[in-house]
Amino acid sequence: MRFYLRKKARYRILARYLENSCNEKEKSIIEKRKIEDPRFAEEIEQMKLLWTSDHPGEELTTVDRMWQRFREKVDMHEKESRREEIPSPLFRNGRAVLRYAAIILAVIALPSVIYFYLRNDEDEHVQHGVPVVEYAEVNVPNGNRYSLTLSDGSRILLDAGSYLRYPKNFKNNRVIDLRGEAYFEVARDEDNPFIVRAGNAQIAVLGTTFNVRAWQETEYVKVSVEKGLVSLKPLDDSRIDPVMIEKNQFSTLTNSGHLSKPEHFEDENYRSWINNEIRFHKASVAEVLSQLKRWYGYDFVLEDQSILDEQITVHIVKTNVPDVLQIIARIIDTEIKQEGDTVYFMNE
Repeated sequence: MRFYLRKKARYRILARYLENSCNEKEKSIIEKRKIEDPRFAEEIEQMKLLWTSDHPGEELTTVDRMWQRFREKVDMHEKESRREEIPSPLFRNGRAVLRYAAIILAVIALPSVIYFYLRNDEDEHVQHGVPVVEYAEVNVPNGNRYSLTLSDGSRILLDAGSYLRYPKNFKNNRVIDLRGEAYFEVARDEDNPFIVRAGNAQIAVLGTTFNVRAWQETEYVKVSVEKGLVSLKPLDDSRIDPVMIEKNQFSTLTNSGHLSKPEHFEDENYRSWINNEIRFHKASVAEVLSQLKRWYGYDFVLEDQSILDEQITVHIVKTNVPDVLQIIARIIDTEIKQEGDTVYFMNE
């Protein structure tokens, strides 16, 4: 179930969640988002601490404005329908408590929470005479792929389990967010660079063809360029100069911020996933099993969790998955047992 509900419902759910008065369905919506987005989870917990505090914050103009807007969104002065009505003890002392809760929005600038709850309203208005960008999102289910063509003519192919957020109409804003793996064919626009934000990386191009691998279980973002020129740099560190990746080169940015020099590659293994084929070289067992889960829907159970950190080299194609599972079991000295879509790796 997606989290984007009717406007008033979104804010009511947030308020009820923060005061622990939401029902199980509403709680599951928030908890699912927290699992999918660690930053969102951390920010929600910080908001929750302030929400339940008994001490109001300073009287700041910025906070006043944000409190006013949030109060309007929660719609304190309008009764909810019987289906949605839940007693709200928090609102009996609403101004003091909610004002302090709002401080977190102004002081530590919670980006994902602010965007998550205020996005749709901003999309529908003109701010200071400038139209606000409307966004769309794609979550690709396991076992599937998804291709789309953006309004500027750029084409994207997303692998199973990937997530993409992009402007519905680029105009002067060709900035997208990626989690997972995608192959890009970017339409050239010298006045508006095409920017991909993936993990801790920012990838910028004018027009080119390239692949980005940015899975959460890996410790790096990898960019491989098929044609053109691509810039790669840390997203939040302006002190580090970007590397320029040319045709038939790749570069990586680790989670710790190390940016590798571009290296040449001889084959097109970087895009072999498009044909249900992938080669792992000294990859962690966790990374390999995660790929198998996304492609084929397997669930894996390991008696020894430390095995996930072991490194293996393996070649996976669509027709040899059972053989690959047996090979992995031998490499990590385990026995394998399969029951439906669940695969067990047991100590010998």
